[in-house]
Amino acid sequence: FPHIFISIFEKTLLLLFVQLVWRGSRCSTGTNMWLFATYLNLCLSLASFVSGREQFHEQLLLKPLPSGKLLAHFEFVVQSDLDFRNQDDFVHFKLFPRSLGQLVPLYGVQELHVSLTQGLWRTDSWGYPVRSAPPGAEAYAWFSNDEGLDKRWHGLTNGLSGLLCASLNSINSAATAQPRRTLEPEGMDQGNHSSRLRYAQLTRETVCTENLTPFKKLLPCSDKAGLAKLLHAKSVMDGAYRALGVHVRPVCNHPQGVGDTECSSVALELRLTLTVVMDKLSFDTSPNWSLQKLFRSKPTGACPLASDSVITVDTTDNVTRYHATLSPAPDAVENIDVYGHSRRLAVYDLRKVNASKPLNLIWRYPKTVLYASVPKPVFFVERLATGYGDQDGGMLVRLHNTDPQSCLSVLYMETVLWYFRILLHTMQASVNGKPVDLWANLTYQAAKDRQRPHVLEYALELPPSSVLEIRMEFDKAFQMWNEFPPDAHHGFYMSSGVACIQSFSTPNASALYPVQNGYLVYRGRESRVLTVHSPPLLIMLPTPDFSMPYNVICLSCTIVAIAFGSLHNLSIKRFTLKKLEAASVKDRMLKLLGMAPGKS
Repeated sequence: FPHIFISIFEKTLLLLFVQLVWRGSRCSTGTNMWLFATYLNLCLSLASFVSGREQFHEQLLLKPLPSGKLLAHFEFVVQSDLDFRNQDDFVHFKLFPRSLGQLVPLYGVQELHVSLTQGLWRTDSWGYPVRSAPPGAEAYAWFSNDEGLDKRWHGLTNGLSGLLCASLNSINSAATAQPRRTLEPEGMDQGNHSSRLRYAQLTRETVCTENLTPFKKLLPCSDKAGLAKLLHAKSVMDGAYRALGVHVRPVCNHPQGVGDTECSSVALELRLTLTVVMDKLSFDTSPNWSLQKLFRSKPTGACPLASDSVITVDTTDNVTRYHATLSPAPDAVENIDVYGHSRRLAVYDLRKVNASKPLNLIWRYPKTVLYASVPKPVFFVERLATGYGDQDGGMLVRLHNTDPQSCLSVLYMETVLWYFRILLHTMQASVNGKPVDLWANLTYQAAKDRQRPHVLEYALELPPSSVLEIRMEFDKAFQMWNEFPPDAHHGFYMSSGVACIQSFSTPNASALYPVQNGYLVYRGRESRVLTVHSPPLLIMLPTPDFSMPYNVICLSCTIVAIAFGSLHNLSIKRFTLKKLEAASVKDRMLKLLGMAPGKS
């Protein structure tokens, strides 16, 4: 019962303080304060020991992109000795945010992933991100048991909506899918209970400063110290692409390796991520950049609660392509393996920085800057809308494998909302123009009107240098007038598809510096797993003319007003005869000239 011991320590501390104040007249001020500080330190140390150990790591990755833009990826990791299977652990919090920690035991969450994204990641120009996210909002979670899953999922999305100031509360059963094959837990291997998984996307969701502010409040140092001081709202929101992520997973406290499943102690890991693609030329004509230019601030040191606080700059392509200079000199230069290829990182330790001499990284290009295209992605997904008219529609999905030597094993999932009524018999597939049969590799869950979406999951094998095409048609359903969004003529989005590739190898990926207990130290599956999201589709549905009711109301009100006014005047007015006396010619002339009759 850790919380009982902590309560005893708190009460003991209060009694000691009262006793010291009462005896203040007998002891000197210095002795009194020394005793109080000693007891305070002792009690807090014991309370911290009982409540468990917590660690906090923060890191910023800066990577110049071949298109001239700059990738900035923030990652804040909190690891706490909280066991999601024991509700008594979630009473006292030190570094783990209490607002989020209370949702985990309340709804029995085992693992949670939420992302809020504005913009589309350009794989052909930027390579692969550290973590892929679809446009809009994406949320999925595994629960610890099967009891009342739909009700708990509804409560969880409502809680996250208030926590992140997002529209996640609009996720209902009609937008919630239950994938069976594609998604797997990233944390400690507790078994892939797909029946306990709930997944949803809101493609129309936008990201603004109202989401960034509560995001920063989840950090141990908020935005007062460490790397979070660089999270200037205007700098972040001016990016061509920005994605916020909140990821909670159980991990082994002392893992022996990636595949270690024998854990005597379980911890809870919170990973807060922010990815921004910045256009340097939007705020300066010079291609050179610095932390002051990018974020309007310079780090003055690490967060006091952080075990590690580093800034890394990806200089892999600098030797062969950019020939730029980086100042000041890094504290270390490390080579790490990312999806089977080596990346070179310049590492800066913020624990060596102080407020008197803040760190301002400066990247200077030579006089001539040559931007080049990124190597063609090994794997990418294309989606196109087909069909015409307001009744019939369709979509075309292309999965590309550009590797001339290796096959790719891909799990691909499509979640299609109910008002796109898929005609499964029209599905056709081909590889490099040759028809193939995908029925044996397809898992399909049919939609129900206003209750659940379609879920299509494919297990695919892509031969070397191949393009797999999947075509299908669908009917567009009619909706009730109150089911349309305010801008109904904008169209309706078909959410992004999700592709997962096992044992993937690519030279144009991005990854963080692997600090202790950091990125991908422990996963329930292989670390070389790539997740790619396809672009969403914007499709027009049969939409009534919502301006017609307005016109009818205006016309009807006008007619009623005219008719009612006339009838009202005729009903209440009395007509009386008034005898007019004949006026002389002189009075008429004076009245015409504006003079009162009878006055000279």
